[in-house]
Amino acid sequence: MKLVSFVFAALLSSITVMSVCIAEDRQTYPAFYLDDATFKEAIAAEESLAPYQERLTGLIVPHHLLVAPLIARGFKLASGHSYKRAVLLFPDHFRQSRSVFSTSTRAYETVLGSVDIDIPVVEELLKLDGFVEPSDLFDEEHAIRALLPFLKHYLPETQIVPIAVATAATREDADRLATEIEKWIDDETIIIQSTDFSHFHQFAEARKFDQQTLNVLAAGDLDQIAELRLPDHVDSVIAFYLNARLQSQLGAQVHVVSSKNSNDFAQTYLKETTSYITAVYGDFSKEVGHPVPDDVEVLYLAGDFTLGRNVLKLAQHPASAIAVKDRILEVTKHEPLIVNLEGVVLPNVPRALRETSLAMPEKLAHEWLTELNIKGASLANNHSGDFGELGMELTKDSLERAGVHSLENLTLTEFDNLTVFAATDLKSTGSQQKDLLSENDLENLFKYEGSNPIIAFLHWGEEYVSSPSAREYELVDELRQRGVTLVVGAHPHVRSNGLVSFAGGETLLIYSLGNFLFDQSSRISSGAVAEIRIFPQGTYFVRLIDIPNYYETGIEAAQFDDAAKE
Repeated sequence: MKLVSFVFAALLSSITVMSVCIAEDRQTYPAFYLDDATFKEAIAAEESLAPYQERLTGLIVPHHLLVAPLIARGFKLASGHSYKRAVLLFPDHFRQSRSVFSTSTRAYETVLGSVDIDIPVVEELLKLDGFVEPSDLFDEEHAIRALLPFLKHYLPETQIVPIAVATAATREDADRLATEIEKWIDDETIIIQSTDFSHFHQFAEARKFDQQTLNVLAAGDLDQIAELRLPDHVDSVIAFYLNARLQSQLGAQVHVVSSKNSNDFAQTYLKETTSYITAVYGDFSKEVGHPVPDDVEVLYLAGDFTLGRNVLKLAQHPASAIAVKDRILEVTKHEPLIVNLEGVVLPNVPRALRETSLAMPEKLAHEWLTELNIKGASLANNHSGDFGELGMELTKDSLERAGVHSLENLTLTEFDNLTVFAATDLKSTGSQQKDLLSENDLENLFKYEGSNPIIAFLHWGEEYVSSPSAREYELVDELRQRGVTLVVGAHPHVRSNGLVSFAGGETLLIYSLGNFLFDQSSRISSGAVAEIRIFPQGTYFVRLIDIPNYYETGIEAAQFDDAAKE
């Protein structure tokens, strides 16, 4: 009887202790930061930035309050919609977790108000015994605590699912957790990755690692994201990978809105730096109208562009010209543009020309170049020699008077924030020639002493083939070894499918932008422009924007206008 009483008492005591633990677990964490000034100043700094019109599926934000405005930036961009829950993925900086993932059911107080937990979801995660454990590491973990005041301000009704990621977590662990998260993720869920990027490097080295990260992110390459290094690239590779995998499953695209370094914010020069990226994920099927912060420069690269041959008549037709220019500027917003200029610019264009010769009258060319804000024109192509050396010289002289850089074959041309290396691997003037570029032709790249990132704009490939051959891959590798971080191609008249990252992000490839304005129908051709967002530290982010057939846009506008006049 005494034994039974003892067991019953022990059981009752155990239940009481368990109840106390659960009650303590549900208590609210007290505010971690006691002064709201840093948060309110950062919020005010981003006040003029408009939120995205689309409902976002994810964010990447820093967690160092040194760069509080960059945290505010991410949340401000998401504030156009409300969200039921936010999944917060962040590193376990202090290695307090015994498992690969940790969470907590406790709510939070912040200097801007309280933040609640999505209890049912957290309890589902805790059922994964030994895989996701309860932990109080969250109390002093700045990777979550620095974000919560901003979340409360911009997304006041959102409950959170906090998930700390241990340094020991693997890709396989992330895949398993992603499978669980996918069961309850919905349109009212936003996934927030709280990570800082390159750590403990001097600025030049950090910038190199940041560009690799941005290139891998632009390509959406999960394999290469999983192979990024801690701390060279990011402070939690698995949090990064887990977010990217979930966003891939959602069919989301990514826009990077800032890439900065601690030296941009510190009062004195820092020998060892930390880098920061702010980015948003979403279904950006509408490719235009997205907010770009004031401290980000934007440049566009476009494919084959001519005002000659069949385009000439449309370019001279008022209704057609207006329609085409309006559609182009809808995308570029008058930002600087670089094109592959197919043909020559002449004071007077002969009436009778061969079908394969392309020439543009100077007055018309200057009008279009100015109104489209074209700042660079590649002459490294198979039509720049259609009228021999004289035609080339007249074109270069005309472009100079129009304020447009001539990107000549095998030359480096410096713009404000980028340097462009133009080259052609083929010619069709006279007998057709291919595989022209040799290692010696690329030696100028080794001699470049500027600080701008180098982009290669190449004329190569096969017409109407949307994928590169072994020849193009060979050239990409040669360019990579010479410091080129982005290779963009033209000539095939069709756009390629997406971006490809090489060597862990050392170089990004867009095989073909296809046509920009060229006299071919959409039945056989297609086009895209590359938007390059250039950040103050000298890194950049690239995204592809599919464009309509502007030649057909012009034809339709001319036909409609002519019919209306009859």
